[in-house]
Amino acid sequence: MTKTIQVYNILREFIFQNQILPGERIYLESLSKSLNISPTPLREALNRLVQEGFVAHNSNRGYTLRVMTTTEVEKLYDFCEALETYAVERAVSNMTQSDLTDLQENLTRYKKSIEENYSRERFLINNQFHLKLARLSRNEIIVENLGRVFEKLIWKWKLENIMQGRGPEAYHEHMAIYTALEMRDVPGAITNLRTHIINTKNSVLRMLNMKEDLFAKAVTREE
Repeated sequence: MTKTIQVYNILREFIFQNQILPGERIYLESLSKSLNISPTPLREALNRLVQEGFVAHNSNRGYTLRVMTTTEVEKLYDFCEALETYAVERAVSNMTQSDLTDLQENLTRYKKSIEENYSRERFLINNQFHLKLARLSRNEIIVENLGRVFEKLIWKWKLENIMQGRGPEAYHEHMAIYTALEMRDVPGAITNLRTHIINTKNSVLRMLNMKEDLFAKAVTREE
């Protein structure tokens, strides 16, 4: 593993553990000293994070951690909808009984998770279900891009401390997708998947907008 990759992994961990916050400036010199590394691999790692959309670079301000807006979250879900509905159409023809069994095991784990308080594990099980469907398309570019989108959504959820309350509804939506796949019903699989993604998006956007409204009211009271 190269030094750049090592630094890149460290910075990603900092981001996902909220040790660097959105809008915060990243100072190369101090970070280089604290990590005991030269500026070159650090700059290369940061440039990779710029390409992935986590970090912004400005010639005057240098590097800062990007602020992901509610509008961007909405666009990420729209992107998921486009990719996943395309993928599931191809998944039907590639799917084997073993694949159905694998999805069924995921559904069992998800059902068990909704019996407990919401956790990051449930979010990951949900993402695994979607990635399993994407892999059945046999298109690794779709899988890779979905994985990147899910990483950003996980980061936003954790940062905003969003508690998704759609466990039972999401489980039934997953079941509807699975049933359509089992019946080799392409239109049904596409429709059920699209409905699930849109419902999830709308739920998340409502929570984000609610948090923004509460913050705006708190600022107004202080003024």
